[in-house]
Formats: sequence, C-alpha cells, structure tokens
Amino acid sequence: MNILYLSLVLLIISTLEFLNKKNIFYFFIATVLIYFHIGLSYKLGVDWIEYNSLYENTSNYERYEIGFSWLSKFLSYININFWVFVFSVKFIFLTSLFALIKKYCLYPTAAITFTLIFLFPFINDPLRQLIATSILFLGILMNKSKISYKNIIFGFLFHSSYILIFFIKLQFIKRKQLVKTSILFVLLSLLLIHNFHYLLLLGNSFIIRKIYFYLTYAVPPNIYSLFIRIIFLYFVCFNKHINLINKKILTNNVYTNFWMLSFLLLLVELLAFQFPLLSQRLKIYLSPFPFILFLNYIYFLKDMIFKYTLLFVVFLYLYATLFSFMNGPMGSFYSLENNILIQFLLDFPPNNIEENVRNFWLNS
Repeated sequence: MNILYLSLVLLIISTLEFLNKKNIFYFFIATVLIYFHIGLSYKLGVDWIEYNSLYENTSNYERYEIGFSWLSKFLSYININFWVFVFSVKFIFLTSLFALIKKYCLYPTAAITFTLIFLFPFINDPLRQLIATSILFLGILMNKSKISYKNIIFGFLFHSSYILIFFIKLQFIKRKQLVKTSILFVLLSLLLIHNFHYLLLLGNSFIIRKIYFYLTYAVPPNIYSLFIRIIFLYFVCFNKHINLINKKILTNNVYTNFWMLSFLLLLVELLAFQFPLLSQRLKIYLSPFPFILFLNYIYFLKDMIFKYTLLFVVFLYLYATLFSFMNGPMGSFYSLENNILIQFLLDFPPNNIEENVRNFWLNS
C-alpha cells in the first residue's frame, strides 16, 4: 500500500474515533496497519545500505556513535541477521510510540496518524535515532514521565543529537524567563551563523565534527511549510485553553515535561531558518508531544465546526507535505511495496533497489 493511501485509511479510522470516543478497536486496527506497512518495510529509504555495510564490517565504525557501533559489532559477531536487527529496532520504536500515545492522548488513533504522516520517512531507516527515540519514550513510560540524566547519557550513546533532550532539565527556570532566554539564544545563534567554522579550532573529535556538521548543513527548508509548523507549535505551547485542559487531565509533572519537549521543537523549528538539520534530527524525538497536547484540547472542544476545521487544516497540511515528498526526487525510495512479508511470499523476485540506492549515494 502506498503511504498516501495508508494515510487516508488512517484518517478514516481517526474520524470514526472522533465520532465514537474511547473505542480501543480503532486504535488496534491502526496499530496493526502500521506494524505491517512500516514495521515490516524492507530496504526502504537510503540509509539502510550504509548501516548494512557497517553491520558487515565494511564501513568505518568511527563515523558513528559508540553505542550504536558496539551494538552493531556485537549482534554481527553472534550472527544475528541485519534485517532481524532492523525489524527489532522498528518494532521496539513503534511499540514505545503507541504505548506513549495510548497512555497520554485522548484521541490515540489520530495522534499516531498525525505522527506517522509528519515523521515519514524519518521513522523508516535512521536506525540510530530510532533506538535513541525508543530510549526517550520508554524512559517516560517507565519513570512516570521523568527524564533522568542516565536516560540522556544512554540516548546520546546512540545519536549525538539526543543531548539536546537535556533542555527538559531546565524546567526549574520560571516559564516566562525560560521563554525569553531561549528566544534570545535562538536570535543570537542565527546572527552567529557565519562564525561556526571556528569550532574546528577546538579539535577534530567526533563530537566537534558532529556539531559542526549540524550547524553548517546548508540545504534550506521550505519556508512556507516552516512557517505553518511554527504557527502550530506556538498555538500548542501558548494557547491558554490547551495548557489548562492538559494540566487537568495529565499530572503536573507529565504536562510540564510534554510542554518542555513541545517548546524545544518550536525552538529548533525557529533555528531551522539557518540550521535545518537540527529540526530534521529532533522531529523524531519531539513530534508526538505537541500532537498529544493538541488532541487532548480538541477532545473537549464543544464547537464542532471549529473542532473539525482545526483537525482538517492540520491533516491537510501534513498530507500536503507528505504528498510533496513522495512526488519529489526521494519518493521512489520510500515505496511501502518493499515489505519483507510480501517479498517472502513472492520468493524475493529480482529488483534494482540496492543498485538505485548505491547510485543515489554515488551521485550525492
């Protein structure tokens, strides 16, 4: 099934959920569809080929975080098939995402629908981030929403961008002061964009190279799309009704952490005007939280016209961005027809998927 068709099917299921609140059946059907089409996707995207090379000891381990490198070495050493590793990572990620959303969102099917559309293709082949994101979600679920320092360090071992989750530890600062200080930091960062090459004077360590790469990645974002995301996140973070409703239905600690993570996503989207890679990397960690807060607010809206207008606008934006991606130069690498079960039933017919991916990297 094409991801565009799958998104429409999930929208229909979400609509049934809106009309029949608290019906676990719709959530179950949606998760089964996603497990099958996303969890069992095979050779989807372009990153998998590099991870496969690393797994088979033909790539440079020093290019990756130590936790992921060691895990790959160990599993390869005990002869675990690479694709068993991939499917295990995706299963753990999807399960932790579903559990998080089911526990804290009153419209869970809509939340996983919005998250899936928004994050595709980032939930397919970036294995390091899928592991780090699972660490975040499982940490929240097992520690009653608290993010410990151990969790941050552990996640950092699998993806360096995870260190920015440390932002959640700043909640001891009063919210107004935190907002002012954070916005000032964003503005100063944007003004200093041309001076980050001086970072290399600090050495050539893995961390310095990673920071330099994130801050100098120069592919510009779609400005119109970026503005819409910023407006949505501003609405979620600073709308009084959204805050009041979520304070009532979530514990204060859960609400505070979810707000902090949503606000962090707003900050990195503001930084995306000059540092688009930061936004791309942190989306997978942070995206579920503003959707949870937003949909909890939607649940209690009594004005049906306003309620369904908001939902329609959000879905329309998400679907339009996904449609644009799938019809762009990268879309051909993300066909959900590349499914391990389907390929197995067809006895793995010959194809040129791997050749196309290698040509992509050769021409990049």
